[in-house]
Parts: sequence; structure tokens; C-alpha cells
Amino acid sequence: ALGGNFFVEEEKYVNEQGKSEWYEIAINPIIDDSKNVIGASMFSRDISARKRDLLNVEISAHALDNSTSEVYLFDAKTLLFTQANERACENLGYTTNEMKTLTPYQIAVGYNQLQFRELLKPLENKEKKDLEFESTFQRKNGTNYDVLFDLQLFDDHETPVYVAIVHDVTQRKRHEQELTEALARFNLATQATKEGIWELHVSPTDPLNPDSGAWWSDRFKELIGLGENDVFPEKLVSWSARIHPDDRADTLRALYEHLTDRTGVVDFEVEYRLMNIKNEYEWFTATGETQRDTQGMPLKMVGSIRNINRRKNAEAELLEKTTIVNAILNATINSILAIDANLNVLICNPATMRIFGYTPEEMIGKSILTLLENPAEDLRTYVNKTQNIKGKNKADNTIDLEVTVTSGVVGEKIIYVLVFRENKK
Repeated sequence: ALGGNFFVEEEKYVNEQGKSEWYEIAINPIIDDSKNVIGASMFSRDISARKRDLLNVEISAHALDNSTSEVYLFDAKTLLFTQANERACENLGYTTNEMKTLTPYQIAVGYNQLQFRELLKPLENKEKKDLEFESTFQRKNGTNYDVLFDLQLFDDHETPVYVAIVHDVTQRKRHEQELTEALARFNLATQATKEGIWELHVSPTDPLNPDSGAWWSDRFKELIGLGENDVFPEKLVSWSARIHPDDRADTLRALYEHLTDRTGVVDFEVEYRLMNIKNEYEWFTATGETQRDTQGMPLKMVGSIRNINRRKNAEAELLEKTTIVNAILNATINSILAIDANLNVLICNPATMRIFGYTPEEMIGKSILTLLENPAEDLRTYVNKTQNIKGKNKADNTIDLEVTVTSGVVGEKIIYVLVFRENKK
């Protein structure tokens, strides 16, 4: 993260009691407006319960494959159960004989006889061959669990019956809720870091296929001005088509070179302009990492974008001001130098060469004392004053000079600005 990369990992730790616990660790770089990494933010979440639930789901799926779903048969006329397998009886807490005194609408929460018969009409009228719906079952002890019904009517017997294959989806519902909560936390975290996360499913043979599947986080869409109900197709072209024409080729080339680099050495870090919902271009920086197979072929890429429009505007403004200042420095006939608190030259203008004989390149880092006939003379005592002094040029000749000294603070450093003028009789 301190290198500018974003990642999320799932790690297993052993606690003091010797039990394993799973944590999701997300680390994001904190980048200032100058694109410097100034720190990192870390989010951790205990996902041990989710890991255990996922294991339970896998076990349940295996059990389902071995005919451990709840299976019910009930009379098409009376709706009384005629059979229920062991799994059904165990889950509901009823004996086989007790089940034969019950009907589906007595264990399905929210139904009465008329409502349940209305539900069965598409099967009775041959409009459907099977019916699938979700419901909630109530056990004998009064507790509930969520189920998925798969219902069919068999009426080619003397006694027509309904066959219901019922799946306990409590774990699935819980997992969906956990995923929903995790996504909400993820969106909150990305809001805090002001970054939009994206994901790209890569075709190794055609990494820049415009129809490649993609996923855009809510924060990503928000950064380009899209609302919750605005359409933004989950395809690569949705993003690439919005890149400024002058930036598109370089941006896609950087993406291609990153994806096709099997060594994983080539980073993806670019700056480009992207069109927002108002058809205005704003500057963004993008980074990404790619998951690869054992041969280094790209499979999936995950990255983030951050709006740097303010920084780019500030850079443009600074460049304009710098250009103006340099033009003034280059045009003036007086020697202008900036020195630090140790009297070393930081910058100087071309006129310095005319007066002292040194090029600007020769002066950088040199002590200002080399330009004075009296090295003991401390020019810092002349701040906000104009003073006549004796100088010395590169040829070791004495020069009559007038110097004006000012000072200021840049960052945390004191800077002195010296303006030398020749005193010519």
C-alpha cells in the first residue's frame, strides 16, 4: 500500500485459544494532491462466521446431491400429506403419522386454504408443469426456516398427488444478507477513500475486447456523475468510450501492455481525462492489479480510479505562473538569486552570468560567499534593505554592487532573495 497499490486479502490467524479465525484485510494507499503516498488505511473484518457458513453450504450441497432434500407428497383434493421423507420429518419435528394430519398451508407461514389453492391453479389448469416459489416453514416447536418449493402435479393416478421437493435455504438467505452487508461496508470504505473500484473479466486471447464483462462500484459511477438509476453497461467499452480522444490510445496501450505482460512486472498506472454525465472531461488517475493463471495469462483485473481534476488544474495554474516568473527572470538585467539559510544558491537567473561570469548551472549549490569580496559579510542582516557592497566575479575582479535582500518562508524553510545591480560611474 505504501507503494501505491490497493489490495484485499483473506488471512487465517490462530487466536490465543489455538482456534483459527479468518479476517478480510483491505489496505488502501492514502495519496495527497501531489500524488505522493502519505500513508495507508487498513480495514479488517472478522469473516470466520462467513467461512463457517460457506463450509456449511458446501456440506448442505453435498447432502442435497445424496437425496437429503425434504420430499413431500400431498393429496390433490384434501391437501393432506400422504408421505414425507425422513429429512422433512426431522426438520419440522413431526413424526410420520403426525405429518399425515397436516397440510402444506398449515406449515407454510402466511397461507390459508383458499390462498394455497389459488397458488396451485397454474398446475391444475395445465398452465405450468412445475411451480417454484419461496416460502417459510414453521416447525412444531414454533421456529421458522426459509424454504424453496419445487412443486409438480401428478394426476395420471387414481389419486392425484402433488410432489414437493423442498430445499432449506436458510443458509443461503443468511449468506445473501452477509454479502449485502459486506457490499454496503465495501461501498462505505470506498466512499471514505474517495476511490471508485472496478473489475474487468479478461479474455486472454483478446484482452481489450470492448464487450469484455466488467463491474463498476457505486462510487465509480458516482465519480462520473451517474446516479443509482442511470444505466452504465457492465462492459469494457462503457469506460473506454468515455476516455478523451487525446488520451485514449496511450491509456489503452498501457492497459494492453499490463495485461499481456506474463511476468507481472509492468504496472498499470495512468492519468487520463474521462467524460462525465455532463459531457465534460475531468482528470482521473487509475491503477490496477491482475489475477493470472499459472502461465501468466490474465484472468481478472481489479483496480480503482480517483478524481485528480483539482490537482491537474492546480498544476496547470502553477505552470502558467512559473512560465511568467521565468520570463521575468530571464528578461531582467539584474542578477537575481535565491539562497537557503546556509547561504547556498538554490536558483539564479541568466543575468548572473553577465555580472559575475558564472552560468546558472555553475551557481546552483555554490555558497553566496564566493561572490563577495569580504566573505565575512552576512547579507542576511540586510533583509528589507538596499546596501552597497563589494563583489567578486569569476575572473576574481572586484565589482561595485548594490544589493537588495528580502526573505520568505517556503514550506518550513527560510529563503532569501538577493537582487544585485552594478554601480557604474
